[in-house]
Amino acid sequence: MQYRDVVIHTNSGIFGKGKLRKEFPPVQQRIDLCDHIWLGRLDVEMATTIMDTCEPKVFGVSPSPRQFTQLYSFVRELPASSHIHRWDEDNELTSVVVLSRLVYPTSTALVYAARLGYDGDALKQISPAKISGVSREAFLSPNRTRDWLTDADATVLREIVPTRFQELPRPIHTALWHHESALRTYYLDHRWTLVCTGLEALVHTDKHPSTGQFIRRVPRLALELGITISEQEAEEAYDLRCQLAGRTRA
Repeated sequence: MQYRDVVIHTNSGIFGKGKLRKEFPPVQQRIDLCDHIWLGRLDVEMATTIMDTCEPKVFGVSPSPRQFTQLYSFVRELPASSHIHRWDEDNELTSVVVLSRLVYPTSTALVYAARLGYDGDALKQISPAKISGVSREAFLSPNRTRDWLTDADATVLREIVPTRFQELPRPIHTALWHHESALRTYYLDHRWTLVCTGLEALVHTDKHPSTGQFIRRVPRLALELGITISEQEAEEAYDLRCQLAGRTRA
């Protein structure tokens, strides 16, 4: 028996965006991100069976018809000694999905995440991922019109995938997972607090004054990335974060 962990990204975000798909075509061919993780399309029948298995079961009523299918998948090949019920227990595949959002934000979710047991081309077992503590879904701003990775994005992702094994400095690690938590949170007031806390982790180096460090350093950090944020905008962002968190400025 062979095993693999998968995360399916659906095509639900491509409808009505033919021109955008033509200009920025989504990943179609398999792209190896490292020696045992790849990005590409699973067999259509296999992907459909995985999605059917991961969806909630109903009793006494007909399930709602699914209007979408696989666009592409994140796949991790596993050793034969793997256990069918321990999906991504070391968070390696999840980390790759998290890193992909730094290359380009997408709503890739863990709704259709599972561990597969297969023999050759024959699918034998599917164990849906058991996600706890965070949302299985991810949410994008309505202003985001493209919700998929391109081949060019995957090439950049392949370059940064090795960092998943590096021990990141604590501020960067904190900021990264606040960013991911914000993407998996639907309500804007909670997202705003998470994003500002992530930024604060990057720029806060002294005990006091917290507000001043945020106001001065976030615009400078943005400038390095080619983004314009004024000190006034940074101050307004931090004030709103404090109001939402029920605390006063320090």
